[in-house]
Amino acid sequence: MVTTTGTITVTPNNTVTLTSAAATTSQTVCINTAITNITYSTTGATGATVTGLPAGVSGLYAAGVVTISGSPTTALASPYTYTVTLTGGCGVVTTTGTITVTPNNTVTLTSAAATTSQTVCINTAITNITYSTTGATGATVTGLPAGVSGLYAAGVVTISGSPTTALASPYTYTVTLTGGCGVVTTTGTITVNTK
Repeated sequence: MVTTTGTITVTPNNTVTLTSAAATTSQTVCINTAITNITYSTTGATGATVTGLPAGVSGLYAAGVVTISGSPTTALASPYTYTVTLTGGCGVVTTTGTITVTPNNTVTLTSAAATTSQTVCINTAITNITYSTTGATGATVTGLPAGVSGLYAAGVVTISGSPTTALASPYTYTVTLTGGCGVVTTTGTITVNTK
């Protein structure tokens, strides 16, 4: 009787396991702000590719760990669905997540350009000054003369009223957006004459 033997080695399929917090796979960040690092541990793979990331964010494979990190520099195609694909080893193994990038707030003058630099007599109504905004959830207006106020409603800032003093004229006002992303301001001047 003649026999022979051999060996068959069965390699299990690659695995990928999220090791950062579950919320990191679906995060929203402001443009130019670092994401919370996303990490995956792998078994079996010899490498990994990460596709679908926004510019400024990258995926790196080292010693069985995939790390996605960086600060997105664009929001044009947001949200970004990324895919981690393991290479080498056995099986086609992928996992996905989403990074939503919010652009910076904007403020745009919608009243006539001359309204941001106007001169009025005391106790006389100014020409309303209006700005449209995107991204912000509110706005503050500082530096206005008494009798003039700034109001934010439904994405619009309206400055209106009649100045009741001229003591510190000219008045340089500042509109500062709140909420959303970025520190966005704009200014103008109201000059109040006593006669």
